[in-house]
Amino acid sequence: MGQLRYNDDLNSIDEEIDYYKDNEIPSSILEFINKKTDDKIIYDRKHNNYLCAKCFHLLSKKYYCSNCHQKKKYSYANLISINNIDEAYSNNTYFYYYAFEIKDNNVLLYEFKDTLYICNNYHLYKVNNININEVLLVNNDSILSLINSKKYYYNNFIKETKYINNANSIEEMDSIDTLTTDFLFCHSGYLYLDNIENLSNTIYKYSYIWNSKKYLKDHDVGYYDLTFLPLKDKNFEYLMKYGLYSLAYCDNNLVFKNNFYNTFGLDKSYLDFMKKYDLYKDELDILRIFKKKDIKLIRSLSLYSYFLVMINDYHVDMNKLLNYFKSKKIKYTYFAEYYDYLRMSKELGIDIKDKKILFPNNLIEEHDKRYLEYEEMQDESISHDIQKMGEILKINCYKDNDYVIFPARSLKDLISESTNQNNCVRTYAKMYADGECFIYFLRKKDNIDKSLVTIEVRDNKVVQAKIKNNNIPSKELMDVIKKWEKTLIPISIDN
Repeated sequence: MGQLRYNDDLNSIDEEIDYYKDNEIPSSILEFINKKTDDKIIYDRKHNNYLCAKCFHLLSKKYYCSNCHQKKKYSYANLISINNIDEAYSNNTYFYYYAFEIKDNNVLLYEFKDTLYICNNYHLYKVNNININEVLLVNNDSILSLINSKKYYYNNFIKETKYINNANSIEEMDSIDTLTTDFLFCHSGYLYLDNIENLSNTIYKYSYIWNSKKYLKDHDVGYYDLTFLPLKDKNFEYLMKYGLYSLAYCDNNLVFKNNFYNTFGLDKSYLDFMKKYDLYKDELDILRIFKKKDIKLIRSLSLYSYFLVMINDYHVDMNKLLNYFKSKKIKYTYFAEYYDYLRMSKELGIDIKDKKILFPNNLIEEHDKRYLEYEEMQDESISHDIQKMGEILKINCYKDNDYVIFPARSLKDLISESTNQNNCVRTYAKMYADGECFIYFLRKKDNIDKSLVTIEVRDNKVVQAKIKNNNIPSKELMDVIKKWEKTLIPISIDN
């Protein structure tokens, strides 16, 4: 039985378009979904054990299943975390998969929802329940949902996305049409690739997404990646032609500016290197700064790219900066403090071109001195603005069985966190109050008053997360943070 297709106004039926029913999903796609599910790793948090999702056999330290004779490829995307596999326990975990189909010159994009049910009563078992969650008919100017008869327009979507990013309040966020947010916060999943070359003779003919099969095989994608970007974003097409797939799918804020140099800040002699390692935006930023085709250096510094880019804007000799950190045995995690030190020094009118100022003998000591001077010039209204910001950011609060995440609610919160964690988050007070950055605290649910992780968010991304003494959180804590980061609702504060 086919699905009825409505006209643009959704008030009359134009034609009927067939699409798969649950029991009609092609065997090749079912095989693809089952294999991806079996490739998952189950993590038993209580015993710190890793189990095979196919047979529940204990994996070796190298994630090898001696029962299935298969080595799992570990990534956050394929990890299923559970609390305790020894007790009677059940957990529904959802995964999403995508597949294209071409029918009568129409391009259909399917989203399949796979429910993996894990249970331990008397024995372990799993039940795969695969169904069609969404079917999209992709046209030149819009996308029509064949499941719920909603229609999405490219231009309207772009306008509404800008509106969301510039919303002044939670009330404005709440008023945004759900037709837009359905796509803005869409699911990510795996793409069935066996027939992707068939798109070369369709509306997708200029997207070249079939050239990125290797990338798509190893990474999550979503509706937005497969529809709006390939069809209506010229920057996406430009990056795909160069074979820069990570930049195209994940960091599509790059804007084509007439030529290669103006776009990337590098001459074209770097292109082969960029393609070889398929650089992300953070890695590209490091390459721009240091101009060195050294992938080890680039990847080791890419974690700190956000602050290195801003430090570079102060015209600091970045190679001398690295030597300074090495000679003083300062950890790279203190790039954030170094940036704060420069920022505060400049705002206080101190000459940062002076070498003694630029590279102080004791960075932390000088940083704290700057802070005391800087704090004196802060407006008394800052405390009120921080409280207001805390109320706005409550929309992004998080809670699971073990942890909670919530925003700083007062100047006292920031000072207390800074003292307990031995970090500089108190110097972020004005930036936080002005909406230049958002500060959140991760705490244990059963000890909510004890500082655990300080988190900074900018542009809807976690730019740093630190435990005491600016150390990196454990893998368990980072897993929680990464899961929470995916749920963040974009908030823009108009100053």
